[in-house]
Amino acid sequence: MSIQEVGRTKVEKLGNGFAFILLGSSTWSDSEIEFQEYFFHFYEEMGSVHLKDKKVALFGCGDSSYESFYGAIEQRISQIKRAQHKK
Repeated sequence: MSIQEVGRTKVEKLGNGFAFILLGSSTWSDSEIEFQEYFFHFYEEMGSVHLKDKKVALFGCGDSSYESFYGAIEQRISQIKRAQHKK
């Protein structure tokens, strides 16, 4: 097992050497989904990674009083699925 901090990890590492990947993110905002700066860049680059045959789990935390509570995770589900189906 290896725990990596998103702000210090390259997206390319996700596809190499890991069978299981657990990603988490917090979300806040009333009008639109806002990410912490280091999460934003990491997730933007995820479109380039191949996660075929990888088991990926997502978790989110935040304040459920915000309108976009859990929005970060919902945005990333389709992105992860596309990365899992790359050849």
